[in-house]
Amino acid sequence: RNATVPLGGATRSALLHFLERTAVVFKGHPCCGKSTLATELASATLCPLMDKDDIKGVLTRRSRPCGATHTHAPDALSDANTLALDTLWALMERQLSIGLSVIVDATLSRPEHFAKVSGTNQA
Repeated sequence: RNATVPLGGATRSALLHFLERTAVVFKGHPCCGKSTLATELASATLCPLMDKDDIKGVLTRRSRPCGATHTHAPDALSDANTLALDTLWALMERQLSIGLSVIVDATLSRPEHFAKVSGTNQA
């Protein structure tokens, strides 16, 4: 659903009714406020917050050889990003399938990523 939710004056029950079995996905450029808004909404509704960067951070830390201090090659980071998004969507779909709403923080900068989460074929 595309809608604006006024967090300041909304009651928790009104927000929960609005979010019944819903995935609220925050899409946008880095540092535009997605994480801040996602955190506020998750806190106000007690819905799980899923962040693609949390998953990607775990994947990139674990894929680094012991003692390595170099940064990953662009291909490795792209693979980690794709794997993180695939993991995120699987977790989101699982939560929705059991009747829970979720708040998702993901950049979705590529059209194919946005198409996957929005259920369209605009890749």
